Amino acid sequence: MSRVTFTEEELKNSKVGRNVSGLKLVVGNKKVRNARKVEYNGLKFDSGLELHMYKQLVNFKINFVFKPERYILQPTFKYHGDTVRLIWMQPDFFLPDHNTIVDTKGFSLDVAKIKYKVLKYMLSKTANPPKIVWLSTKAKVYDFIVELIADK
Repeated sequence: MSRVTFTEEELKNSKVGRNVSGLKLVVGNKKVRNARKVEYNGLKFDSGLELHMYKQLVNFKINFVFKPERYILQPTFKYHGDTVRLIWMQPDFFLPDHNTIVDTKGFSLDVAKIKYKVLKYMLSKTANPPKIVWLSTKAKVYDFIVELIADK
């Protein structure tokens, strides 16, 4: 794969969706690429993959908590007079019978990977840390559900 570089002038003049050196420059601030929020039975889901996981858990009668507690990864603090906002994350599902946190992300940015590393570190300090599972495709959701059923 060839590397593409831009001059400082090209970057200054670029705008979302505008062609720069023949390539479309896409700029955004989304947590997960290509995720579309959906609503089902009065519940709001961050993506179709999250909804798919929900339907599978309901279909196979697996005990779960949808949108469990938020984890504070870093509290708010002051630094040289500036307030630094807290960092938190909320997994998609918690399966209490399996002591497992499940998150569905088709494709996410690096910040999600860092948050999960911090969460794993925090949970490693607890007496019975839950397993953390990150599912990125419908096929992986299916394999995970089959594994849960087999463990019963």
